[in-house]
Amino acid sequence: MLQNFLAGFGGVGGACALITLLLRIWPGALDTLATGLYAHVRPERLPYDSPLSQHFAKTRMLGERTEKFDDRMDELCRDTIKNTIISLIYGDQSHDHSEAVRYELAKLEKLDAQCWVVNAAEKYLEDRQ
Repeated sequence: MLQNFLAGFGGVGGACALITLLLRIWPGALDTLATGLYAHVRPERLPYDSPLSQHFAKTRMLGERTEKFDDRMDELCRDTIKNTIISLIYGDQSHDHSEAVRYELAKLEKLDAQCWVVNAAEKYLEDRQ
């Protein structure tokens, strides 16, 4: 079948010319082809010192670092929001900070934080209503 295909397009050169033409005409075809070829690579079967194997190892390492960094950033965001809520609740008692506490509490709930600060903020909002 492959031989008939190549013969019909003038051999390997004709098939390469046709593929090149399709890649130039069809927008995004080169990206799709590269992604498809890259997706079928099995890193465990590559030689250890090959550039592609090193690329996969570096990509995996960067992914792990990014995940750790994201976790730390989420923790930092939660701590910052908690400190803001604490300062609003226990800081200036002469003003009503319900709107700001409600806003910060919504941000904290988006980060799935459950702690005593959430309970204190909810109690603060109940007391102010």
